[in-house]
Amino acid sequence: MNGNSLRHNRLGKLGILLLAAILPLVAVSASLADEWSGWRGPTGLGYTKEKNLPLTWDAKSGKNILWKALLHGGKKQNPEFTSPGWSSPIVWGERVFLTTAIWKEGTPEKERRASIGEHHVLCIRATDGKPLWDTVVPSGKCVVNNFYHMYTTPTPITDGKHVFVVFSSGVLASLDFNGKIVWRKELPLLKNVDNGVCTSPVLYKDTVIVAGIQDGGLRALDKKTGQIKWEQATKQRNTFATPALLQISNKTQLIHNAGGIQGIDPANGDLLWSCRAESSHSSVTFGGGLLYVDAGRGGRVGSKTVRY
Repeated sequence: MNGNSLRHNRLGKLGILLLAAILPLVAVSASLADEWSGWRGPTGLGYTKEKNLPLTWDAKSGKNILWKALLHGGKKQNPEFTSPGWSSPIVWGERVFLTTAIWKEGTPEKERRASIGEHHVLCIRATDGKPLWDTVVPSGKCVVNNFYHMYTTPTPITDGKHVFVVFSSGVLASLDFNGKIVWRKELPLLKNVDNGVCTSPVLYKDTVIVAGIQDGGLRALDKKTGQIKWEQATKQRNTFATPALLQISNKTQLIHNAGGIQGIDPANGDLLWSCRAESSHSSVTFGGGLLYVDAGRGGRVGSKTVRY
């Protein structure tokens, strides 16, 4: 039985609309929605085709909230630990996935900035908020000395069988739906970068594609084994943007912002086209035959005409 069947059979009209990390809480509102499998959801644009969704919700009062669950850093659940934040959650069927990084409570800020928090992947039951499992993933080697980003900036992604997580310390891992680590890979990192990996992974057929500060700019790994399938031959600048998959002229392209907008063949990493951009902070969006990218930090918004 697939995720859609599970959702409709077990949740009925309740389903899941929204998952929001609010301080030490995950709050889930009551309505129906598609699988929210990764960054910006199933379309990569942050919207859903569902209608008649609630426009307001309040975790404190309980308005349009189905349940609430404490995460790492919540005093009642983990009084001995502290966490500076959590990734955006994703949903598949009856499971919610997200990541967090924690330090012992009372660890001075100076020490936290010089050390790597313990990396966790959490799975929560979408029907009632019950914790299902909590897996520790050994960290990478990049110390993130930037509290705006921290170690859980990337959003996980899932294909319904495995969940793929990236931590800003430079580690990528695949876990099954029981929380077992299937494989773990460290990404080769550029030197003198304190932001860590900020981009979220993207799935294309049998590959998981990651961007960020690793050499080569983009890297595609086999979903089953974690072995490299391709990587860009030229080094790109550090990017905070997550790539998007888009059908252009009946061909799937990976649209990537890395100090310039690139159209890339996701099957082999070949560069199909490129144009200039003012920065690499924002993920691209698209509509009406145009690609849009925000330069960030006061820069200009740019667009490029494409056919799709």
